Amino acid sequence: MARITDRLSELTAPSGEEPILDVSYPTPRVKIAPWQALVVAAAAIIAVLLWLAFSSQPEQGQLPPIEAAEQTQIAPAATSEEALPAEVVVSVVGAVKEQGILRLPQGSRIADALEISGLAPNADIVSINHAQLLVDGEQIYVSTIGEAPPPDAPNGGTSADSSLINLNSATAAELMELPGVGEVTAEAIVSHRDTAGSFTSVEQLLNVSGIGPAKFEKLQDQVTV
Repeated sequence: MARITDRLSELTAPSGEEPILDVSYPTPRVKIAPWQALVVAAAAIIAVLLWLAFSSQPEQGQLPPIEAAEQTQIAPAATSEEALPAEVVVSVVGAVKEQGILRLPQGSRIADALEISGLAPNADIVSINHAQLLVDGEQIYVSTIGEAPPPDAPNGGTSADSSLINLNSATAAELMELPGVGEVTAEAIVSHRDTAGSFTSVEQLLNVSGIGPAKFEKLQDQVTV
């Protein structure tokens, strides 16, 4: 009877006054503080980022592939002059020991031809530009001392008309006497003559740097070759 009464008392007891059960929880093996958990999480994130960074790089000793560039065909540089022959053939006449036809390598100068022909004792060496490049088919006339060179001599300084300047023998100072020709243009003419060879026509002045059609119109009647 007492047990029934006790049971009824428990069932009719006000809410919130139930007896607290004595439950014993097991002691955790490892205790982790919140700050330690944050450190572990941050380390894990850094490890993942490093792995991603290194895995995206190429292996050591290998270069990343290079996209093939479009191949463009480069046209050969245009030249105003045809390819020069391997040798030049010139005629040497006048006050030399041996007159005749000579074959010399391309790039030879008048001095090379005269060394082969030999100068006569009375040869006027002052009237000759020994440094002038030889041009295939030209004739070298060596005058005697006191003799005026022929009008058509390619290395005679000026032509029979003293008002015309010979492009193949005039100095830079003489070329500067021409209309519109300053020091720079005169040096360009001399440089072209030394590198490309003697002028074979007045029109070749257009190949000289700094001489255009307008300047050529002023010069063509003032010069000769």
